[in-house]
Amino acid sequence: MTAPNPSQLLKLTGLWVSETKAGRKMLSGEIRPGLKLLVLENKGATGNQPRYEAFLAPHQKQEQQDTPPTPEAF
Repeated sequence: MTAPNPSQLLKLTGLWVSETKAGRKMLSGEIRPGLKLLVLENKGATGNQPRYEAFLAPHQKQEQQDTPPTPEAF
């Protein structure tokens, strides 16, 4: 597999490393206002299954949410 030319790449978002309440490492970034991307390790992965899974989730401002959404809900 050949690496793409950097000038051909379109940046989707930057990702931040954090941890879920359950202690799982998580990468997250904002796709657009109101929508975020979550990338979690697939702890049940075996063989040829993907090691990471990506999810889209609604992004709520901190002051508007009672409890933060958890990736385990997916």
